[in-house]
Amino acid sequence: MRINERDFKVIRKFFFSIKTMFVLVLGLIVSIIIATLLERTYGSSTAKVLVYEAFWFEILWIWFSITLFVNLFHSKLWQRGKWDMVLFPFAFFIILSGVILTQHFAIEGYLSIREGETSNQFIGAKPFKLPFFLQLSDFKIERYKNSDAPSQFRSDVVIKDPEHNIDKPYSIYMNHVLRYRGYRFYQYSFDEDEKGSVFFVSRDPGIPMAYAGFFLLIGVIVCAFFHPKGRIRELETEIRKGEGNSFSIILICLMVLICLVSLIFHLKIEELFSRFQILQWLGKGFVFLNFIFLLMSLIRFVSRKRFEKLFPVFNKIFHWAVWIGFILFTIGILIRWVFMDQAVWNMKYECMVFAGWASLLAGITLARHSRLPMICASLLTGVVLIVAHMPSIYVAGSPLPPVLKSKWFILHVSTAMASYGFFSIGITMGFLNLVALSLYNFRKENSLISKVPAWSKITEQALWIGLLLLTIGSILGAIWANETWGQYWGWDPKESWTLIVILSYALVLNLRFVFRSHWRYWFNVLMLPAFGTLLMTYLGVNILFSGMHSYGGGGGFPLVVLWIIGVWIILSVLAYRNRKRFEINYS
Repeated sequence: MRINERDFKVIRKFFFSIKTMFVLVLGLIVSIIIATLLERTYGSSTAKVLVYEAFWFEILWIWFSITLFVNLFHSKLWQRGKWDMVLFPFAFFIILSGVILTQHFAIEGYLSIREGETSNQFIGAKPFKLPFFLQLSDFKIERYKNSDAPSQFRSDVVIKDPEHNIDKPYSIYMNHVLRYRGYRFYQYSFDEDEKGSVFFVSRDPGIPMAYAGFFLLIGVIVCAFFHPKGRIRELETEIRKGEGNSFSIILICLMVLICLVSLIFHLKIEELFSRFQILQWLGKGFVFLNFIFLLMSLIRFVSRKRFEKLFPVFNKIFHWAVWIGFILFTIGILIRWVFMDQAVWNMKYECMVFAGWASLLAGITLARHSRLPMICASLLTGVVLIVAHMPSIYVAGSPLPPVLKSKWFILHVSTAMASYGFFSIGITMGFLNLVALSLYNFRKENSLISKVPAWSKITEQALWIGLLLLTIGSILGAIWANETWGQYWGWDPKESWTLIVILSYALVLNLRFVFRSHWRYWFNVLMLPAFGTLLMTYLGVNILFSGMHSYGGGGGFPLVVLWIIGVWIILSVLAYRNRKRFEINYS
């Protein structure tokens, strides 16, 4: 039986259309959420059997991958020069193929050896025998100076391979893996008397393919940032044409700051920052600055003619005050990093401070066409810094655990936390967009309504940058996990919810392919549920689940969330009447 062209179109529309792809993504999100709840209630093994390693879940991912390719060829993106989007399905398919190879053909287990002993047997799902032997010469724990905190776990071993006439010494420690004949040995644990070592052993044929897909996807994302026909640059052109690249300006400024910091270290400026609590005062300063800006805006709104000439002057003062605060903020972070001789994301305080810095960077980056992103960013940063310096938050540094001593960890956390800054700007501006449309119901001459379309474009730009950064951060995190634990993806609750965040924002940012009209209204409305998945990843996972990650904090369920949801529903209903206003000047 031959399938004619009409039948093929029906099949494509039903099984492989863009709307079907959206349904598949929703199905994946719901499935992963259910799996995390199953893990919390019945354990990780139940979640893996019923969802993560189930045949239907694998079919769902394959179906989604095929749908990507079908829509790629149907839309003929290569004819429009959108090579970043053309290569994305290939990168995704390569990663998925690597994951499937890992799931079905990887061999994993644990090898326990006492000092002076030799072994070639490790235990996984069943006992396995290595084609060579491993001898443990010595195991030792290196500790920080004047502290019992471990700095590193080190096992000195000898590879004994009579078949290849090999007798080679090697040191295995955290983030330093032994690779030999397709097998990988990771420092996993040690005996209580510190006279024996436990290694995690892995032989994973999916790693090369997964890594190839990872780096191809990173290349695609970099292309999406700078490609003239990419969505970010398209939005930039729509907002305003013929302007320079703010990213290059910011990078140059940061390079100058790094050089400046290296020079002023000799002045012991670190004592100045710690003694006068510069970061804490910066938080208060940002909040006070926004209060004054809001007050001046209200005065200008009431007495427009009297303050018309004065307001632009204050606008410039606000702009430069934020820039000075950003410079001081950057110096403070670099000083803490250099003088602690470690990355500044080891604890809750450091994560919060860096998230505040990333929000401010995001606001400055997006403030070329509107002052609103900088206002939102400085206010968010001020609140975060004030909360970070509350008595309940431990500010003093702590020794870095051995597992975190990795360049991949630094790249992973910095990129992921930077994405949080752009997402924070996005949700704040999306909220203000709904407020502006809601106010139109009560004040028809509302001047804010004309700015909503441009603000909405800036919001979309912020979310795209955040999504791309988070995707890169997740890839770098997978590489770090593989170099540390031997698994680039283990469906840890934090990993699972990060994937939910990526899928949720991907849905929100591509609503224009489903809602042909008024899609920007739904874009702003659905931004809050997407941001909710981000908060769940950063805070909720630490409260409700247990896992390898320890960033964020504990505590109970904040009741303020219910108030936010209530306000969001009210604003969404009020703004619905004026949803057409989102489309003004969007052609």
